Amino acid sequence: NTPGATNKAVAEFTIGLILSLLPFTRGVGLLIAISGLCFGYRNFMKTCYARALVLDEIDKMICMDAKYDVLVEEESKEQTHGISVPINLPEDRAMREILNKSLEDPKSLWDYDRAEDEEKDDEDEEGLMATPINS
Repeated sequence: NTPGATNKAVAEFTIGLILSLLPFTRGVGLLIAISGLCFGYRNFMKTCYARALVLDEIDKMICMDAKYDVLVEEESKEQTHGISVPINLPEDRAMREILNKSLEDPKSLWDYDRAEDEEKDDEDEEGLMATPINS
């Protein structure tokens, strides 16, 4: 939340309150006060959203740094900044390295299944084309 935006929201709200005290500008004053509150709320929510995005990226960086140590080296939480895996990992170190490598690109986990599905679709289409239509 930038200081200028906060000051503007406070100024709008204050001016709206002052104008709402005067009988001939009461409606306009209430409208300005409400818009000042909405403006301040919007800026607060934008700040919270931006902060969450930045913290998510920091979390991803920390997890990527500790992923090898957690999956392959099986280090404790104290050595990996509190990151652990709540499952039993394979005992074979080579298998854990394969697991670590497959998690580098999350899309690669689904490539094998997608290729199989595309082959099945191709076979189905070929089968439909080869089937004679009896009328």
